[in-house]
Amino acid sequence: MWWIMGVLVIVLLSLSPVIPILTLGLLGLADGLNESNSSIAALPWMLFITIPAGAASMLVWIVIGIVAFVTGGK
Repeated sequence: MWWIMGVLVIVLLSLSPVIPILTLGLLGLADGLNESNSSIAALPWMLFITIPAGAASMLVWIVIGIVAFVTGGK
């Protein structure tokens, strides 16, 4: 079960820049926001950094999981 938590943390950290704007959008408060008048609306541009970092972290996590499976979890 430890690997499921790791995958969940990696996915949440990878998508974390989009969480505030999605929250504001669901509340109906993001209608007039754009990149020129709000720093929160510019946060999704950080996905260009966090998605590749999350993909690299996921690759490392998969290797760790395979090694743990082969060695018996020691």
